[in-house]
Amino acid sequence: MTLLLLRLHSSIQREWAGAASRTRARTSTCQRKHEHEHEREHEHEREREREREQHTRRQLDRTLKTNTHNSNSNSNSNSNSSSNSNSSSSNSSSSSSSSSSSSSSSTKLPPSTTQHRLPSPPLYPLAYPLPPLLLSSVQQRSPPPPPPPPPPPPPLLLPSPLPPPLLLLCYYYYTIALLLLLLLLLLLLSSTIIIVTTTLLLSHSTLPTPLQSPRHHHYFHRHLHRRCIRKQHEIAVFWNGDYG
Repeated sequence: MTLLLLRLHSSIQREWAGAASRTRARTSTCQRKHEHEHEREHEHEREREREREQHTRRQLDRTLKTNTHNSNSNSNSNSNSSSNSNSSSSNSSSSSSSSSSSSSSSTKLPPSTTQHRLPSPPLYPLAYPLPPLLLSSVQQRSPPPPPPPPPPPPPLLLPSPLPPPLLLLCYYYYTIALLLLLLLLLLLLSSTIIIVTTTLLLSHSTLPTPLQSPRHHHYFHRHLHRRCIRKQHEIAVFWNGDYG
């Protein structure tokens, strides 16, 4: 029984140790998973920030290119208009000088429809920084930044594992062994009590014995004396061979 109890105790300890190691392994794996997820979220955030920066830079480059193209087109149109106005003025002066001698009541020429435009403002260099209005327009065009991700949840603490069926069976057998031990102890106690009571009752009985009364004592001695004489006679006959 003691060996069985020791084996049960050792098996229970092994099961508990295995369950504790499994819980530790599960908690460590969960923590590693949470750390990997947190690192992945950080990497995604960094990639998003890089994409936003690249997008804003592309938009700024496009706006700069469009501005430079518009300014170049404006300067070309201004130069063309000035040349046209100069040629028209020379033509008008020659025609007026030729027609002044012939007719004095000639109609006046309509004014030139081309209006001189103001010189375009100096262009900003292609390098940064941009003017504030342009920056505000680019920022309005760019999509708003997404909201920051929620903070990562705290690591989950797994509950203690339930005892497996093996442990339940061990507990069951352990209780059965204890009950059997208790029954054996009760049987031993009851048997000892019965033996003691019977011996006490027999020792204190009221029946007369040869040693208690003198009459029976005398009878007992006479009977022993007769038996001794008979035995001696039998032994003498056996050795002497006188059966007569």
